[in-house]
Amino acid sequence: MGTPLYEVCERLIPMMGEGATGGVPDGSLSTTAFDCAALGIRADDFYDDYYGRFRSGPLRGTSFTVTGFDQEATVGNTTTRGKVTFTPPASVAVTAADIFYLSVEFRPEELVSAVNLAIAMVSQKALSDITSDTLTVATDASGNTLYEYTVPSGIDYIEQVYMESADAGRYSHSGNRIDERHWRIRRGPTPRLWFDDDLVSLTADRHLRIVGQRYAQELSADSDETTIDPGWLVFQAKALLHQSRIRGSGADFEEHETQMRLSQAMADSRRYLVEVMPRGVRVAF
Repeated sequence: MGTPLYEVCERLIPMMGEGATGGVPDGSLSTTAFDCAALGIRADDFYDDYYGRFRSGPLRGTSFTVTGFDQEATVGNTTTRGKVTFTPPASVAVTAADIFYLSVEFRPEELVSAVNLAIAMVSQKALSDITSDTLTVATDASGNTLYEYTVPSGIDYIEQVYMESADAGRYSHSGNRIDERHWRIRRGPTPRLWFDDDLVSLTADRHLRIVGQRYAQELSADSDETTIDPGWLVFQAKALLHQSRIRGSGADFEEHETQMRLSQAMADSRRYLVEVMPRGVRVAF
């Protein structure tokens, strides 16, 4: 199991000195407002101009800016706490499933960008396991079995290759594993997996299972997960965010520079947790 993008952002926000802020909408649900009693400990206007993002529910991935905050709001005979008004209007009314987080200085897009830039910095070192059963042994127009196939996208190292047994969906390590001496990668614009037909007998219509590794992938949806050490990822993203605010001289810029250096030192101290030893044959160079 990996760490989802929204969790990385929620860990990152308090590390930026902004406090852990977020919650679950629990009333006054519309396309421009919602209540959250957990926010009701703050005074009126406290969250004005905060940036927000719904990280789950029907509005998952939707960002907004808080335009008004009321500690208490009364409509008729009903008094609610923590009323948030936001812009732009959501595509549908907010629901109790639309869990959100708030950030005072950094927009959600900045948080996500910093996380993805951190991932890109170690993409080819932070390998994760991958298994693909998408290839099927095929034949040509004359009925001859084909012994060369395009490597499925997203596979960067191949360690083992299996052919499905007579029982669909079953792969035996002893009986169905194809000796690594009997296949190789033909590299080029489109890498291909080649089998030696003098040493390997493929059976038409059976699946080929590829076991290998892939490079770390950038995250787009809030639910996308990464297997990169979350501690390293948060500190590296934090260093990048502080770096983005160093644009001149003065106390504010000096503070960002100091925090950047401290965060980078922490990230460097955890770098050993990120790198994963490659296994098998690299698909492309």
